[in-house]
Order: sequence, then structure tokens, then C-alpha cells
Amino acid sequence: MGSVRIRDVLRVKTDFSPPTPPFSRFCLLVCLLFRIFAYKVIITTSMDSDTPNTPLLFLDKRCFVGIARGKLPHWSQQGRVQFITFRLADSLPQTKLEELASMKQEWKYAHPQPWSDETQLEYERFVLGKLNKWLDAGYGSCVLGKPDVRQVVCDALRFYDEKQYMLWAYVVMPNHVHLLASPISNYNVKKPVWGAKRYSATMINRMLNSQGSLWQKESYDRMVRSGDHFERIIRYIKNNPKGLPPESYSLYVADNIPGGQIPGVHIP
Repeated sequence: MGSVRIRDVLRVKTDFSPPTPPFSRFCLLVCLLFRIFAYKVIITTSMDSDTPNTPLLFLDKRCFVGIARGKLPHWSQQGRVQFITFRLADSLPQTKLEELASMKQEWKYAHPQPWSDETQLEYERFVLGKLNKWLDAGYGSCVLGKPDVRQVVCDALRFYDEKQYMLWAYVVMPNHVHLLASPISNYNVKKPVWGAKRYSATMINRMLNSQGSLWQKESYDRMVRSGDHFERIIRYIKNNPKGLPPESYSLYVADNIPGGQIPGVHIP
């Protein structure tokens, strides 16, 4: 008489499952057919639409906020609109950078942390207000004032549009760039912006027969907090080149902004 191995007994017990009642099998079949139908609807809808249906989502403090720190804090939250500014490496003289660092230190001394949301917003307005004022003064080489150079940046930004982000607006000024975008799916807006900066730096250095860093390494970014905040940024981007000759800047505002979805967004 042959010996019985324990693993054979266990296999028999493990492989055994009670028969499925007819009604349960019917329910499983209905669920399977429903999933197949829903999948086909999703695929058909996505194929019929040329533009991703990306709603405007704003900062929600109740959800997780990722904060990465370099010389600047960088906030991120999945799917949320961001306002990003990046500038040429020579766009601010060292004296202005030192002045800005001193003002930031004095402001923080006068406003001990932790900060409320209102204080954080006031700080961002203070810092970015000074920064944007100095950038608009036109320091540095201002190579982006050349149409062929500026077009490289525009093409790089538009390359990722409707692929990794929805680009709502941007302006390429002679020495800096402002853009407003929402990430698509699980993408982060900062990653394609970094890709656009790297590509454009390579191409522009080649065009100008130059070397070295074209862009300042870190960008300035802000989470958009509401429909009103979104509208103010759109208007700021549109008004930023006011007074400059048309051939010295490039301005884009999307014509498919879902303004009707969010109270407070009424873009003409």
C-alpha cells in the first residue's frame, strides 16, 4: 500500500470549493456583462473626445498636500491648478536677490510661524509681488525678446498640453515666463515644466552658440485657491506685457476654460 503524502491531502482540501448556486452564477454573469459595457463606453468616449475633460480643481487643505523644499517651498496636490513662474538665470542682479532675501527674513521675523492660510497667502503675495516687479523691469540679456528664441519656449510648453497638463494660459516675457496649468491624471505639472525648460535651454543655447545655464534652476509655484484666485491670475497674465511691443512677447489664453463649472470664474 502506497504512502499518502501530506501535501497531496492539503492539495485536495485546498482545491475543493463548493458548487456555485445557479442564481449566483447568473449574478456574476450580469456583473461581468455590465463591466464590459461600461469599459466600452469609457473607451468610446475617450476616443471621440479630442480634448481631455479636465475640470478646474483648487487647493483643498482637507486633502494631502505634498511639500518639497529646495531654496523655495513647492506645494503640490493631485489634479490641482498651479501658477508657475520661471526666469532666465541672469534676469535678476545679485543685489536684487540679496535685497529679496533680506526682506523675506524681516517679514518672517515680524510674522512668527506657524502661519494661518491668510498669512501664507499674504507672504506669497509679498514675495511674488517684489519678484514680478523686478522681472518686469527687464534686467539681464532678455533673449526671450527675440521671436525665434521665444518660439522655442512656446513650442516646448505646448508640447505637453493635453498630454500631461491642460494649459490654461501663459505669457513668455523677455526674461521670464508665467503659466497656469492643471495636471492630467496622475501627472505633476512641475515635471513637464522641467522638461520644457531643459529642452528649450538646449535648443536656445544651440541657436545662440552659447553655453551655461539658461534658466534659473528653481521655479516659483503657487497652488490656486479658488475661482476668484484663478480669474485674477488669468487677468494678471493677460496684463503682464502691457506697454511692451507685440513682437517682444507671446501670450496665450485657452478658449476652452471651463468657467461655468466654478463660481467666480468668468473669463471674457
